[in-house]
Amino acid sequence: MIREYNGEVLVLLGALTTILLLFSFFAIKSRLRRQFIVSSLLLVTGYILFLVGMTIVRGWDALGWLALGLILYVLGMILHVGTVIYQKLKSRHEGQS
Repeated sequence: MIREYNGEVLVLLGALTTILLLFSFFAIKSRLRRQFIVSSLLLVTGYILFLVGMTIVRGWDALGWLALGLILYVLGMILHVGTVIYQKLKSRHEGQS
């Protein structure tokens, strides 16, 4: 099955998996676990939709699954990073008061 895919697809899948693992590890180790639930859910959902589009669905329909998966994945990453930045700014602001 691995022979069907190009090298670019495997590199992209490896990058998505690595980012997902790093963000999940950070969310688990963080003391703000409850605030990362939505972003983690978006990351995992986007990753699963991307995998479904790549492995199960064929043809032009797969492009929609891939696009939707990447959109949700990137949205989860942006939300995750935004939450971290917000918490850093909030703690810095509380420290100055």
